[in-house]
Amino acid sequence: MTRDRIGRLAWAAAALTAILFAVAPLAWMVLTSLKSNREITHDLEEAAMVDGDTRFTAFRRIVLPLAAPGLVATGIFAVITTYNEFLFALVLTSTPAAETMPVGAATLIGRINVDWGAMSAAGVVGALPIVVFSIFVQKHLVRGLTMGAVK
Repeated sequence: MTRDRIGRLAWAAAALTAILFAVAPLAWMVLTSLKSNREITHDLEEAAMVDGDTRFTAFRRIVLPLAAPGLVATGIFAVITTYNEFLFALVLTSTPAAETMPVGAATLIGRINVDWGAMSAAGVVGALPIVVFSIFVQKHLVRGLTMGAVK
C-alpha cells in the first residue's frame, strides 16, 4: 500500500468513527422518545389499515405526526451538537479554509499569549447562530422534551 492510500483509509476510518459517535446518542434519543410516547400504539396503525390505508400511509398519516415532537427535538439536539463539535473537526480538517468555528477560535490561543479580544468576539459570533436557532425552535424543543413526561 502506498502512503497516500493509507492516509485515505485512516481518514475514512476517522470519519466513520465520528459519524458513529454522533449517531449513537441520536438513535438512543429517537428510540427513547418513541418508547415513552404512550399515544403511539399498534392499535392506531391497525385501525388505519382496517380503514384501507397501507402500512406506509398509516405510518405517514398516524404515527409520524404523533412522533414528530420527539424527532424534532432529536434533530435540534443533532444540529447543536454538530455545530459545537471540536475534536473530530480538529482532526479531520487540514486547511484553514475548512476549519469550523470552534477550531478557528482555538487557533487564537498562542503558545505564549491569548488574544482575548479576538477570542471574545469569536465566542459571541460563534454563539449567535445557535442562540437565534434556539429562539426559533424553542416551542418544538420544549414540546419534544416533555412529550413523555406527563402521565
